Amino acid sequence: MQIPKICLEKFTKIRLLNLFYTKRWDRKVIGRKDKFVVPFTGDNSPAVSVIVPCYNDAKYVSDCLDSLLAQTFQKWEAICINDGSKDNTLSILKRYARRDQRIRVIDQKNQGVCFARNRAIATAWGKYIYPLDADDKIAKTCLEELYNTITTTDYTLVCTDGKLFDAKCGKWDLPKPTKWNMYSWRNAIHNSAMYPKELWEKYGGYYEGLNRIGAEDFDFMLHFVDDGQKFTRLPKPLFFYRVKAKKISRNAQAVSRKNTANHLEMKHIIWKRHPKMLVYGKLENLKKILKKILMMLPRFVFCIKHRFDKKRRYHIRYIRVFRIPIYWWRVKKQ
Repeated sequence: MQIPKICLEKFTKIRLLNLFYTKRWDRKVIGRKDKFVVPFTGDNSPAVSVIVPCYNDAKYVSDCLDSLLAQTFQKWEAICINDGSKDNTLSILKRYARRDQRIRVIDQKNQGVCFARNRAIATAWGKYIYPLDADDKIAKTCLEELYNTITTTDYTLVCTDGKLFDAKCGKWDLPKPTKWNMYSWRNAIHNSAMYPKELWEKYGGYYEGLNRIGAEDFDFMLHFVDDGQKFTRLPKPLFFYRVKAKKISRNAQAVSRKNTANHLEMKHIIWKRHPKMLVYGKLENLKKILKKILMMLPRFVFCIKHRFDKKRRYHIRYIRVFRIPIYWWRVKKQ
């Protein structure tokens, strides 16, 4: 049976396009303005772009990408940016890119996580951005729950509750996602939160001045608070945060060194970029003082005291107002 000429022409065009896209994805990209030609058209276009910066994460990146491939929500793309890793992270990323066309790989020299995230988001095709560190992972319904919430409500920043795993296991205790907590240095929204790409463009992306110090994700989340955007954290543990043994995250290192120059510099930068934090910080100190006063006030103004009279052998309980006893009675005789 002879194959029609039209069918052969279409087949060869598809083969050439596949080869072209594969080479484009596997190549190294130099410069922030590089554009990727991605075969997403119509209903196949991604709604969520997952940003995965990698630096020497060969041990963990497979777990992260496997959790992405297992998602019930299918309209996503993953942009994995290799930030100058010295191990075989890049080869693992390329293997996953050949396995699934929704995974793209960018290779660059080591320039820090802020630069890597900004560069990857600049090439994203999705309407919504979801950052995910290469050593963390998510449950199979995570993207679906976040996408349904952010598209059906007026929230513009959504994350889920988390669980700790690896060196430490259990629930990840975070404060309530309120404006007061965010301005009081209690980060209630972790890094893996979904938000619209247009807001990333509006706020100028992740601030690269915090690249080596830490807290760049907290600084970025504060833009949502300053702008009056609504944010929430879903009460479902769909995010898994890896706690590594013998290693502390950059944010934890900065917080643990409270008297070091790095920590003071970080606070100075964030205060300068978010002036409202200074006002809320003073209110927080005033709140602590008032709380102490209110705790001491009942003891001074009104209290019930108890003493034992050794001579008459019975207990006396009396009421004291402003340190003056105004009424007493006998409780028990011995």
